[in-house]
Amino acid sequence: MTYPKIKPCPKCGQSDTMEVYKYENGWQHVECEMDCGYMGPGSGSILGAIRNHNEHVLSVAQADAGGA
Repeated sequence: MTYPKIKPCPKCGQSDTMEVYKYENGWQHVECEMDCGYMGPGSGSILGAIRNHNEHVLSVAQADAGGA
């Protein structure tokens, strides 16, 4: 399966430092490997974690632009 491209970190703007991590409880999150500490919304799948993160990034961008 081909996954969607992970959008850049909404905290620090880095794009090549984003990875999906799976925790013992089964939840997966997109996280930034920089020191900004960003952890995206969780999901039970890699695809869900990427989609949730990408939607979060878009909503943050809209809020910053005053369009939320």
